[in-house]
Amino acid sequence: MDEKLFQDFINFNWRGIVWACWTGCITPYPKSYMIEQLKEIEDDLPYNKWLIETAVNILSGKSKDDELYNYISKLKYFIGLMPRVEIPLRPLPSEKQLHNQEIFRNRLKTIYQTKGTNEAIIFFQKNKSSIYDVNYKEWLRNISKIK
Repeated sequence: MDEKLFQDFINFNWRGIVWACWTGCITPYPKSYMIEQLKEIEDDLPYNKWLIETAVNILSGKSKDDELYNYISKLKYFIGLMPRVEIPLRPLPSEKQLHNQEIFRNRLKTIYQTKGTNEAIIFFQKNKSSIYDVNYKEWLRNISKIK
């Protein structure tokens, strides 16, 4: 789990926060950003506060519930035995990117309707610059070149 995915979980909704908390609890590779981000939202979610506090305590190694801590420690141990595989994930597009995509689609639609298929294809190929305009395999290949 990387910081951006953890942040996406937290920003999603209460379900995402539950995923962030439990994933943070069971990861054999806890990171300080997990604690920091959970503490930032702790007071905003009264119904999930207990889960956020539990996750923060477990991530900090200060669990108040020994039984739960023991179960989670065992789970972390077994998860730690599995090979660690990194899978690059594309981040969700920002509001600005979504807006720009909508503008692009509208312009493409207008060109297609007024000038035809060939002009629309030319416009698309000249203006296909967003990472979200390519499929995952192509995106992954482009990201690999950057690293």
